Amino acid sequence: MTPTRESTSIAPARPMPRRLAFLARGVVGFTILSLAGFAPWAAFGSWLSARVGEVGLYLTCAAVFLGLSGPLLSGLIVGPQPKRRVYLVFAPAFAAYAVLWIAGWFALKGVWHGHAGSLGGLLAGTLAMGWILAASFSVRNLGWQIVLILFALNTAGYFIGGWLEMATFTYAKTHGISAGLSRHAWGVIAKSLWGLCYGLGFGTGIGWAFYVCQRLNLEVGVGCLGLGWVGEVGASGFPLIGGFHEDGGEEAEVGRFVGE
Repeated sequence: MTPTRESTSIAPARPMPRRLAFLARGVVGFTILSLAGFAPWAAFGSWLSARVGEVGLYLTCAAVFLGLSGPLLSGLIVGPQPKRRVYLVFAPAFAAYAVLWIAGWFALKGVWHGHAGSLGGLLAGTLAMGWILAASFSVRNLGWQIVLILFALNTAGYFIGGWLEMATFTYAKTHGISAGLSRHAWGVIAKSLWGLCYGLGFGTGIGWAFYVCQRLNLEVGVGCLGLGWVGEVGASGFPLIGGFHEDGGEEAEVGRFVGE
């Protein structure tokens, strides 16, 4: 890409949000997204499975994740039109993750009490998501690092959530009647707790991934899935990323987003 300058006036650059801000946005946004994405399974799992099958149920959950990702994860995108751009990068990444998780689960769910299916799906899914994110922001050199962080945090949240779900069902069997809740209500609570843990773990990884993808990009052009940005290296020698100075400071020389 050829660097360009704006000949007209440009709004002053703002500091790029700090790492903790990205982590918080990832945790809060994706946890809410996860609770919504788990809701079809938690509240209507049996009904949906009887009508569209197990694969259809999982695809329904994935559709909720994809549909709500724009408003809930837009804070992870630096620059203008964050909802559009988060759809352009997150949708293909999570769609690949979901398809590969489903494939891994069905291929290995009969092995090691289903744990092999879960691990196989998580590994395949985060491999795809990590590399799609790295390619989208033109930071392929960070691909394996992103994959490892996503896999570790996603797996932690997934299995802690699964354990908590089983612990909740165990509690419901012994104390459920005295609590005055129906079996279905306990099921919704247990599965929602799984979604909560899944969101906290994976959301932390996603927040971190979006942070490093945008802050540590050493190239001038950022992204290829609608996230492309043409900018310049500032006077301090740091690249300008999406209207923000890479080191978090103010910068007078600002490039522009493609298509503006």
